Amino acid sequence: MKKFVLFLPLVCLLAGRVFAEDLDTIFDKVKKYAAAGNYQKAIAELGWAKQELEKKNLSKLESFFPNELGDLRGGKIEANAALGISNIERTYQGAGYSVKVSLTGFGGGAAGAGNPLAGLASLGQMAAMFGGSQAGEESFRVGDLTARGEKKGSRAEITVFTQSGGIMKFETDKADKYDQMKELAKKFDYAALDNYLRGSSNS
Repeated sequence: MKKFVLFLPLVCLLAGRVFAEDLDTIFDKVKKYAAAGNYQKAIAELGWAKQELEKKNLSKLESFFPNELGDLRGGKIEANAALGISNIERTYQGAGYSVKVSLTGFGGGAAGAGNPLAGLASLGQMAAMFGGSQAGEESFRVGDLTARGEKKGSRAEITVFTQSGGIMKFETDKADKYDQMKELAKKFDYAALDNYLRGSSNS
């Protein structure tokens, strides 16, 4: 047991050193190993670089979620990424109700080029444009973007399809707040988000 207790801080220390390593250091190792013909180690280092870049990408996507949305205050941001798909969630609360806002973004830029799942967003957008005919459903525009709203019993949700292939969803368990949520959906900076998801942002 003592050995385990002594070993644990060492593991934490080493992990801290790995995660603190910056990209320049990692890429220097990639070049060094590649020049020496040690491609296995070069590829392994690229894997570490990919992990660091994915963390930075999630952090950038989180910045599009404001701390306040209308009269609601944002809670903790939940973020994860896998298989080229990034998912960010944040719940906003206040004024007697809450709204969960989530973003699903596809990697590859240019509307998720290289990610076949990105095509689902386009299909969803087309369905929204021609849908909205059933009770409790509607299609509308948020600026130049297509959105779909739906009420199901006490719940309501709105989905906004970005031009870059991203999907922004708003959900509440109080359907009577649908109109307020609709206004909240218009407060996001979709132009800046689209530029980033396309890979055309310089920041």
